[in-house]
Amino acid sequence: MKNMLYRLFAASLLVLVLFNAAPAVADEYETPSLQNFVKTLVRFGALNINDNDIINEYAMIEECKIYNHFTSDDFKWHQIQAALRESIHQNVKTFPTGYHYDKQIQLGHYDFKEKLYRFNDEKALSNVNSFTISTHKETACQENENSIFPKKYKLVLDHPLYIPGLPLAEEDARTLLKHMEENKNEDHIIMVRFNLKIIYILPLVRKTNADKVPVGELHQATNTSNTEKASIRFDSRIGSVDFFEDESMTKLIYSFRP
Repeated sequence: MKNMLYRLFAASLLVLVLFNAAPAVADEYETPSLQNFVKTLVRFGALNINDNDIINEYAMIEECKIYNHFTSDDFKWHQIQAALRESIHQNVKTFPTGYHYDKQIQLGHYDFKEKLYRFNDEKALSNVNSFTISTHKETACQENENSIFPKKYKLVLDHPLYIPGLPLAEEDARTLLKHMEENKNEDHIIMVRFNLKIIYILPLVRKTNADKVPVGELHQATNTSNTEKASIRFDSRIGSVDFFEDESMTKLIYSFRP
C-alpha cells in the first residue's frame, strides 16, 4: 500500500515539476547529439509531438528513468505524456538552433606572396557544402534498435565553403610556427570549429502499412536516393569557422565569418 501511494505521489510530483520547470538557456552552438537533434526537430516543427509514438520516444531520450518507471501504467503515463507536451511548449524557444562541428587540419607551407598559411591538403576546405554526423544510442532506453528516430543527420550549407588557408602576416605566422614547435606539434595540426545555424528542416514522416498504421523509422519525404534518405537533412548556414592552436580550443588563431 505504501509503495502504491509513493508511486502515485511520485507521478503527481513529476507532473508538477514538468509543468513548472524553469526553461534552460541554450548555447548558441550546441554539441551534436541525438538528444539535441531531436529538440531541434521539435523546435522547427519537423516532429508531430501530438503523435504518441513520437512523444514516447522523446521521453525515452529525455527522461529515460521516468520512462522506465511509469510507462507500464497507462493512466500515469497518459498524465506524463500531457506534462511532457506542456513542458515542450514552455521550453521550445530554448531548444538548439545551431551546432558546432570540430575537426583537425594540417598546415602546410606559408605563402609569402599571398600572406597565407596554406593547408597541407589544398582541398581540405575547398567546396565544403555539408557535414554528416552519426549519433549513437545515448541511454539504456535506447538499446532498442527499432527506435523510430534516425541516427544520421546531414547539415547542408546554403553556400559552399572555400578557405585555402589562414590569412596571417609573416610575423604572426612565424609566431604560430614557434608555438607549434614549443608544444611538440611536429605535424602542425590545428583544430577547426565550424559553427552552423539551422535555417530549415523538412518535416519527418513515417510509412503506413495496409491498415494505415505507422511503421518503420521517421524520414523526410523527398525524391532523393535511398542513401540520402537514410540521413535527416538540416538546411544550414555558416556562422563562423574558428581555427585554434590547441585541442581544448582556447587559443584562437583566426576566425572566418562569411
